Amino acid sequence: MANRERQEQQKQGGKLLIEEVSEILEAKLTPRETLVVRLSEGLNDGIRHPQKAIGREIGRSRWTVGRIKREALGKLRGDPSIQERLRAYFE
Repeated sequence: MANRERQEQQKQGGKLLIEEVSEILEAKLTPRETLVVRLSEGLNDGIRHPQKAIGREIGRSRWTVGRIKREALGKLRGDPSIQERLRAYFE
């Protein structure tokens, strides 16, 4: 029973983390950057989509998708407030 409760807590914590990350993405990135990160990291459906598939969806090449993702992640890495918001999930 305790194992089941622990699994449920982890599942709930994962959902909260995804919600928090989604809020951060929408606040800090452009809509296109948000979509690329969400799809490439599987935040929409749990499936990590390849750059080629994302490119088809947004009408860009896979190289452009890679550039968009790199720039978006660079924005996120450079913002200390994001680290502070997420720290509680990893303690």
